[in-house]
Amino acid sequence: MLLAAFGVSLLATSGQSFWIDEGNSGFKAIQENFASFWAIMIQDKGSDLQMPLYMFSIWLWEKLVGSSEFALRAMNIPFFLGSIATVLFALRQRMRHRFAFVVLACLWPMVWIYLDEARPYMFQFCGATLLFVALVNTCSDEQALSLGDLILFCAGSLLLASASLTGVVYVFFFAVLFLWLVRRCLQSIISSPAHLLVIAFAFLLMLALGGYYAWTLKMGARASSAGQTNLVSILFCWYELIGFSGMGPGRNSLRESGILALKPYVFQLGVLSLGLAAFLGCSLAANRRSREVPRRVVLVVCAAAAGGLAILAAGIVMDFRVLGRHLMPLAPFLLYLLAILLCSLSQSPSRVLRTVGSLFLLLLLVSCLQLRFGTRFAKDDYRNAAKVARHAVESGRCVWWAADVTSGRFYGVDIVEPTRPGHAFVANNRDTSFLAALPPADLVVLSKEDIYDPNGHLRTLLQSRGFTVTSRLPAMTIYEQKSRN
Repeated sequence: MLLAAFGVSLLATSGQSFWIDEGNSGFKAIQENFASFWAIMIQDKGSDLQMPLYMFSIWLWEKLVGSSEFALRAMNIPFFLGSIATVLFALRQRMRHRFAFVVLACLWPMVWIYLDEARPYMFQFCGATLLFVALVNTCSDEQALSLGDLILFCAGSLLLASASLTGVVYVFFFAVLFLWLVRRCLQSIISSPAHLLVIAFAFLLMLALGGYYAWTLKMGARASSAGQTNLVSILFCWYELIGFSGMGPGRNSLRESGILALKPYVFQLGVLSLGLAAFLGCSLAANRRSREVPRRVVLVVCAAAAGGLAILAAGIVMDFRVLGRHLMPLAPFLLYLLAILLCSLSQSPSRVLRTVGSLFLLLLLVSCLQLRFGTRFAKDDYRNAAKVARHAVESGRCVWWAADVTSGRFYGVDIVEPTRPGHAFVANNRDTSFLAALPPADLVVLSKEDIYDPNGHLRTLLQSRGFTVTSRLPAMTIYEQKSRN
């Protein structure tokens, strides 16, 4: 099973261009020493500063394996395999449930998405899996807490919380449930030096992490303010979490057209919806007879759901957009619940019910393969856009860069504020008077218009100066003047 999971992780990981967030990870990772890495982290004051373990890990990882897109994304693989190994060898539940969990994890579209991103979400998946295993094991025996389960809980909490600030919210709810579960064996825990040592060590690390996060908030670090948490974004979170992503449009189409982008994919989405409905309906009916889903598992899943709801509430109150990736810690809990339901079908004497389970897995595989190989899911092509910009600058042409600056720098574009020639000039979200004062452009790179030209000033100016689109790349548009081509 581990070998199969390794094969899946290799297949899911691509060498495509980094998109915005990955470009920011990559640029920090390629810094030659810790001083320059840390200086950029502080200077940016973005959400990367609130991902301490992940950012430090990818900086170290780059020194070992290099800075290619595949190499940096491959850091996710050990954490995915660690999650699988923990379920297979540490979860004290029926083998068929563990086996079904691994199958679903290897075929879950959301897992494929974030195996292919140089971001902290597989760290969170791993941390949440450790917590899940510890909680379910503790539910099974509330009279005693094994040292192994305590270590799993503490390690999972530290991994989830240090991978991203959002992980702290989930850890809080898991900790409340954990304390309630061990209430009957507190005396034995207190009398065990090994247990106390693990708790003290984890508490000190968590205290230090809390102090670090308080410092980042005081520094003004926060996630991007682009977008808001509303009904549409909440529905998209659910859409991504339950595996619909590969059957629908790409992210850029959804970003540009919203719900209308779903129209060409109604058939595919409808087929998956029917498959999911049939799977849930049949498996719940089968489970009612076999009672495969223990109440303790439902309790653990509810604690995870409470963390997800708290994240959504924070997004609404604090005015940042919650996306599917922010709910990644829910994935192991959801997968195990579905794994139990899948076993209800596989154990059924009815061939029809077993076929429903198999067809559901097949639909998930199709969704995963489309995510990986479908052209509509291509990532923002900063690599080729930067290549065009670099060639233009080297040829003595003037380049305006209206896209993510850090990602451009990762790909070697020398981007500066408008102070000296021979460089690409920043033209992000500028008004007409600012743009008019720049040296006349020969070539312009424009990425997502809602971020980098929301008022249309740049496009209006380009039209008035006779620029035309000479190349379209995923999420990137290249403009040039006819007379200067």
